Amino acid sequence: MKHFREFIYDKSDIIVALVILLIAALVIFWRFEAIADYPSTLVDSDNVKFANESSETHKSKDEAKDNEKKSDNDSSDSKSEKNTDGKDSSDVFSDGVTNQDANISVQSGSAIEAAESLVSLGYFSSYDDFVSTCNNEGVDPNSIKAGSFNIPAGSAKADIARIVCQ
Repeated sequence: MKHFREFIYDKSDIIVALVILLIAALVIFWRFEAIADYPSTLVDSDNVKFANESSETHKSKDEAKDNEKKSDNDSSDSKSEKNTDGKDSSDVFSDGVTNQDANISVQSGSAIEAAESLVSLGYFSSYDDFVSTCNNEGVDPNSIKAGSFNIPAGSAKADIARIVCQ
């Protein structure tokens, strides 16, 4: 009995460590699928959060446009769509291409904010229009760069998307 007690006292630290490792291994084995799925769960939750923020931004922008259109229709019979700067979109485009050379400034921040600066300048009707144009051209809309860009006359929306997303 004395030898057994000395063995326990001498090896108790090692035994406790082995028990902890055994419990950890059992928990990992038991929850392996949940642990392995965590990165995709994290990405999915980020995408949902981004989509919710994007849709809330678009709803508020659409409401502002609707209110602006109502006030435009009340004050005049003009049917042209105006952006947030009051600039008529027909001032920018003619037959689907830009009327004149322009130096535009894309503001820094998130991709949505940068694209919204192009919307406010009249180059795209909405953020969704920018995204669909980028997707049609095989350009990542999240790669939009902040800065000043030269838009030559005769540029289509696809050309503008490629220029600002280089």
